[in-house]
Amino acid sequence: MEVQWDTPEEHCSAVLPMNYGGEDPKLKDAWSMFVNDQYWLLASTKVQDLGVIRTADGNNLRLFFQGVGLTPGDSYLLHANDQGDILGWEYLLESGRSGTWNWAAPTEVGGLRLSLERTTTEDRRIRFQNVKVGRQRLGKEGVRCEGIGKGGEPLHGGAGT
Repeated sequence: MEVQWDTPEEHCSAVLPMNYGGEDPKLKDAWSMFVNDQYWLLASTKVQDLGVIRTADGNNLRLFFQGVGLTPGDSYLLHANDQGDILGWEYLLESGRSGTWNWAAPTEVGGLRLSLERTTTEDRRIRFQNVKVGRQRLGKEGVRCEGIGKGGEPLHGGAGT
């Protein structure tokens, strides 16, 4: 898989196996971001994962985790319509943080119905862009980071690992 992210100082791209278990700090960060993003983008496909405990209440589905994942103490309440499309969720993280997000109507992406935008009442917004389903040829495993200039453009020849 490939994960890309930005910090105020650099743009990074990492290629790592689906089951990364190594010790490289940047690859571990990339793996953690990938796992988190799976739940944000693919929540409807994750509810059947091993170790997920589900309880239903009408169109609501509460998820707990039995010793699996990076944050097994998190819990989610998914709100769905009669067709099974997720309309939003509430979460309580093991860190104590909580939140409520509304989900845009789903879009068909490679046979999956995915909501590509999330919003909160505080005007926070998450958009998934360039989402593709299917096999993709990736480069060599590892991570590369480049410094970002004042205009937000990568600085060529930046620090790479």
